[in-house]
Amino acid sequence: MKQLLEESIHWGLLGKHPREAYRYHLGRARLSREEKILRQEITLNFILPRADKERVEALLCSQFPELRSAELLCRYEELIQSPEEILRLYLPYLIEESRADYGHLTATVQEEPSFAGDTVYLKALGRDTVERLNSELAPLWERSLRERFGLARKFVFEQDAAVYEETQKRLEDEAIAEAEAAAKAAAVAAQSEKRKEKKNGAAGADGAALFGKAIRDLPRPIRELHRADGTVTVAGVLYEKSGRKCRNGKYELTLCIHDEGGS
Repeated sequence: MKQLLEESIHWGLLGKHPREAYRYHLGRARLSREEKILRQEITLNFILPRADKERVEALLCSQFPELRSAELLCRYEELIQSPEEILRLYLPYLIEESRADYGHLTATVQEEPSFAGDTVYLKALGRDTVERLNSELAPLWERSLRERFGLARKFVFEQDAAVYEETQKRLEDEAIAEAEAAAKAAAVAAQSEKRKEKKNGAAGADGAALFGKAIRDLPRPIRELHRADGTVTVAGVLYEKSGRKCRNGKYELTLCIHDEGGS
């Protein structure tokens, strides 16, 4: 386990202290056979980077395939890191702890704080998001730092104007591209429909023509038709059809339809 830790920790990220100044002690390891979870206690005098902690947990699971998961239970005593080093390394833990209730807000927080006295400044996206981060989340993080490390710090979230403008431009460009693609697809569909109408003839209001030219006239009621009317336009429901082949090789089709008033 110690070798795994030694090889997994990025010691250069911990701060300016010499390597031998960073100490840790492995405590009790507990294996839950029902849950198949290994929980390893560890006491450290430095904040373990969250990425390194996750790496160790993943390596433990890979070494013991029967495990469903592994957890390092970190306890910090006599931290040797400066407040700024502590804050930089512990910020990812704060974000992860807040994910359940504030994940929609912390998703925009940039993990690069700046400091001015006892104030910690963090960039985020969106005016409403920044207001809620300052009113709801900042007090929780401030209390967490006091209780865990005895640090009295004030969190202030600010709008990241540069990233916000860049994001807005990207979203606008994407919207324009989508609109242009939709317009192009609509134009292609319209051209296809025109070719189809040209080939088969256009319909009136009730559907597409199957044969012949485009239907321009409004349909007449069948009961008002007379033999002398010649060619007329009708609309109705087909209820019978028949056909026969003539001597000249052509076909004679009989289609029987009815509308609301006759057939």
